[in-house]
Amino acid sequence: MYSIEMKSLEVSRLTRVRRFQQDDAHIFCSYSQTEKEILECLQLMQDVYSTLGFTFDMVLSTRPDSYIGELSIWNNAEESLKNALNSSGNKCGLNPSDGAFYGPKIDITVEDVFKRPFQCATIQLDFQLQIRFNLTTIVSYI
Repeated sequence: MYSIEMKSLEVSRLTRVRRFQQDDAHIFCSYSQTEKEILECLQLMQDVYSTLGFTFDMVLSTRPDSYIGELSIWNNAEESLKNALNSSGNKCGLNPSDGAFYGPKIDITVEDVFKRPFQCATIQLDFQLQIRFNLTTIVSYI
């Protein structure tokens, strides 16, 4: 059992912060670059969380019943996420049918000092945006 003495008006660790800012990143890349990009996102997340002393769990959330797009693209996207997760060396569970309607995702949960889980980072693979806006990727090597 943990014993924590709270002073008047003291905030409760990360669950009651005075300010929190969340930034989103949208990475546009070709299908052939997806695994590498996801692996780099996982490495960044792992570097930050380990620096802060967090332990974390990950689950791969796959295609929901109500989804948009073609099944073959979904299958390729889920396979890319699985390959990136396997390459990362982290254990990962499976959360069937809990992906976003536009793509699969990796949900990351951290634990607080009381071992309570909190959904924190999510790495989502949104390939529908590129299709719907007819975006193309130009690969250049410098």
